[in-house]
Amino acid sequence: MAFYQKSLVNMRKVGNRNFTRDTYRYLSDYYRKYNLDKTKADEYELAFSRLNDSLEKENRQVIDMALNQILKSKDQESSTKVSKSVRISIIALGLLAVTISFFVWRFKLNRKVLNKKKRLYRRQKQ
Repeated sequence: MAFYQKSLVNMRKVGNRNFTRDTYRYLSDYYRKYNLDKTKADEYELAFSRLNDSLEKENRQVIDMALNQILKSKDQESSTKVSKSVRISIIALGLLAVTISFFVWRFKLNRKVLNKKKRLYRRQKQ
């Protein structure tokens, strides 16, 4: 028992809060199991609960920060994909417009040439 109490003091000095929490739990369970001192058991249980709550809160904050970074990254990635898609669509529509314009121009040119040939042919027939 003295070993655990000394290790608890050392862990507090070092700042190892996970092992400190676990030692509080062990000491609380030990005092309850062997009916040594209910007040000490409650004291260690309360210290365990407070430290455990604090560690869980910090863990949730870290997880929230990590998830927010991941979501922000995914949003940026999604925005990049959307903007790429928009650019590709605009280029494709531009090419389609140029192609259609070319064929319309070509059709009109061919029609003019055909009309000239018809007129020449009619003149030659007369």
